[in-house]
Amino acid sequence: MSKYPQNADENLLITLAQQGDSSAYDALCARYKAFICKIARSYFITEGGDTNDLIQEGTIGFCKAVADYRAEKNNSFPAYAALCIHNRIKDALRSALRAGAASATGSVPITDDATNEERIASVIGYADDPVTSYIRGETDEAFFRKAESELSARQFAVLKLYLDGFSYAEIAEELSLDMKAVDNALSAAKSKLKKSYKAGG
Repeated sequence: MSKYPQNADENLLITLAQQGDSSAYDALCARYKAFICKIARSYFITEGGDTNDLIQEGTIGFCKAVADYRAEKNNSFPAYAALCIHNRIKDALRSALRAGAASATGSVPITDDATNEERIASVIGYADDPVTSYIRGETDEAFFRKAESELSARQFAVLKLYLDGFSYAEIAEELSLDMKAVDNALSAAKSKLKKSYKAGG
């Protein structure tokens, strides 16, 4: 729990955090938690994978932003933090694709070099992808309102629990489903939302 109020000056918190004040860092993390989750969610919809992994990578990127930010050299802190978060998530996705191992994007088989490099290039370009930008620009309320209107009741329930951090097993127990039904619902939800955002709906 941070000792600083929610409306504490952001630049002061950054300076204190850089000086080793863990309470100031905790206050910044709490303030930007939803921001990090929103960026991670945009990659989850466009690329898939485990949101917890993506959020963890994004949080590491945020840590770097706090440590490296210089008001006289960088843009506004939110813009700099977003850049660091995106870069960290993209690096993790790129590493997973090159390794062909289970990670933030799930298990990705190694194919020929050309195909793999195309996929890596696609991931690297997500920061400028209109679907990603659209999702990031929405409030949580707007995102879930859209999701509820686009998805079946089961798909929405599964998606909401998953984005809240529930595991497949926990979702299955909560909704009285088997694991396959959870996986199918989540895959369908991602596919529908991605198509909807691409269509600008």
